[in-house]
Amino acid sequence: MGIGTSGHAYCGGTIVSDQFVVTAAHCGEIVFIGSYSSDIIIAGVFDYFDKNQPDRQEIEIEKVFNNPVWDKHSKEQDVSARFKIKVCGRIQFCHTEL
Repeated sequence: MGIGTSGHAYCGGTIVSDQFVVTAAHCGEIVFIGSYSSDIIIAGVFDYFDKNQPDRQEIEIEKVFNNPVWDKHSKEQDVSARFKIKVCGRIQFCHTEL
């Protein structure tokens, strides 16, 4: 899964539930959440540029929960375990044969 815009993922992450993904703290600092558009998570794809993949999901990011001890200057505590992104809606899980 990726975090970014419809055509570009600038960070990766791990889906931890149907509403939350976990990523690095330095990624959370650059997430854009706006009134009319927001960055998204892109899930269910093998290729971010192929918008015709049947399981592709693009879900807007609702809120960022950043690591309170993350230090962007020293890069200390840039750990994914304490950083979450909540998405608008829910991520759909499915089984696809490879």
